[in-house]
Amino acid sequence: MVAASLARRVGLWGTPLQALAGFEIPLSLLASHSLPPSSSHQTNVLPTTTSHTSSPPQRLQSQLDVLSEADDGVIKAMDQWSELVRAHLPLCEASAAASAMVHGALLLDQQLDQLAEDDDDDDDGMDGTGLIQHTSELPALGERKEWCYARIAELAQQNDVGDPAASRSDALAALVQNLHSNRSLCFKPFEWLYTGVTPLRLAAVLQGGTGAPLLMGVAAAGIADAKGIPALVLPFRETGQGVSQPRTGAAARPARAHLPTIPSSQWWYVSSVDGGDAGGAAPVCIDVTNGKRVKPEEVQRQSAEDSVLGVWRGLVRLSMEAYQRRGESDAVARWTHLLLSLDADAPEWEAIMPGFTR
Repeated sequence: MVAASLARRVGLWGTPLQALAGFEIPLSLLASHSLPPSSSHQTNVLPTTTSHTSSPPQRLQSQLDVLSEADDGVIKAMDQWSELVRAHLPLCEASAAASAMVHGALLLDQQLDQLAEDDDDDDDGMDGTGLIQHTSELPALGERKEWCYARIAELAQQNDVGDPAASRSDALAALVQNLHSNRSLCFKPFEWLYTGVTPLRLAAVLQGGTGAPLLMGVAAAGIADAKGIPALVLPFRETGQGVSQPRTGAAARPARAHLPTIPSSQWWYVSSVDGGDAGGAAPVCIDVTNGKRVKPEEVQRQSAEDSVLGVWRGLVRLSMEAYQRRGESDAVARWTHLLLSLDADAPEWEAIMPGFTR
């Protein structure tokens, strides 16, 4: 795969696309390289090394060279994310965010099978966790999308929160608390070594009630959306002294002060949309793993569109981290390539291209 054709596949770097050095380059990537959107540059030089003195077009071309090393399966996965971008972004309104997140989670489920080396390396399960033991316990892959939407609608109907128009923030909080109390969404700690990637599958979360907090957040946002309550899924706020500790029953995640720029994929919160309440009440944020409200300062506020992009990237990053924990290096390489294609500013670029500056 040559860089010219690959560049057209990097959908999450931004739209619309613009010609640069003969390629179609996303405008947001140009901005990250300090190039004005209207600039037009021509170069046929492919640098052999990248340093902090490299020009923006050289760094950009070097990034495309790295992505061109991905195998055909990853290239196909990049295509699928690009199609998702074209279908959902820019958002027509903030209330469309939850639907876009659910679509991303369903695509991830598909790609976990698509990028797997064999049928038995990712879902070995563990008794007593409350997790779905194997994908054979889930609806067939071809039926899974339709089943997930039906299950979301069923859970929305089962959990009455009154009139959401009165206060969407209160309605969202009541909904998540109900889902937790009736164990429709009730987090149980797990270990990737034993569960495989089952906790990353939306169908497993909707069927078993537990899984990775990010997927639980997407499920809660989807259920809220089905009840007419706009919701976002937001990460907890990173700090320069490591990461803030989540308020959940799970084991506290150790601080990583030595890697402050690496985002966490572990803990996410469900939030009402800014301006969702007629009375102007501040958005509410809920930890979907325990149904409790969290302080606003613990949450990284984002626009609806940035929230969607953050969740999509978080899904892929979490998949990469799961395979890292399992020690499956080939899978880690595939998911790392896919993550880099979704985020031109991912901190992992620095490890691959020393001296890379964003």
